[in-house]
Amino acid sequence: MPRGYDNTWLNLQLLLDLQFREGSGSRYYDFAKPHHVVTGVGVPAWFVLPSDLYYLSFNSAIADYVTATSAATADLDFTTESFSLAVWIDPDLGGNRHLFTRGLTLQDGWNFYYNTNDALSFYTSQAGLDQHTTGTTGEIIVGTWCLAGVTRSSATARIYCNGVESTTSYGTHIAPLTSARNFYIGRADLGAGPYDGDMWRPRIWDRALSAAEMKSIFEMERGFFGV
Repeated sequence: MPRGYDNTWLNLQLLLDLQFREGSGSRYYDFAKPHHVVTGVGVPAWFVLPSDLYYLSFNSAIADYVTATSAATADLDFTTESFSLAVWIDPDLGGNRHLFTRGLTLQDGWNFYYNTNDALSFYTSQAGLDQHTTGTTGEIIVGTWCLAGVTRSSATARIYCNGVESTTSYGTHIAPLTSARNFYIGRADLGAGPYDGDMWRPRIWDRALSAAEMKSIFEMERGFFGV
């Protein structure tokens, strides 16, 4: 008897699951049940790993990115809800490079990126305010695949790198202000900090994953990347 998508425990409450199985084109199928319409602008290039896994490669000089409209991603407009983000990345450049964005700093919404210290960072925003939670300096290494993740539950966010919590600075995350902005993968809302490097399987859950679940994702998928 086939198992339903949501009956696989790590898929429970997934809102976005871009598996990049297409291998070509600029439309990406969302395997999560909302089936968001997601497109590439630019367009990120397709490549394949020795493990036969397709992935996207972003070029910051072109500032290519992946996006979905605000209307299509109302379910990603998190305010009081718990949620989690995870994505495999292999950066080509350091600096402020944005991975997931649905909002604008000091205005509304939320953002997940890595900063000039090569640490993963997450912020929630309201008019004139940001709350930041940050990982470990140097955890993002140019030319090396890693699983980047964050969970937010109530006022607490936790950063994960390769399935292990790496948080060094905890912000107090009051509810993000509701945002009517588009959703982006690989850039900030106004185009700042374009990501440069490779990426596979961006995912978003409307629940806070446990530390054990983050570790399980890493252990189940690390073999694809030789990590």
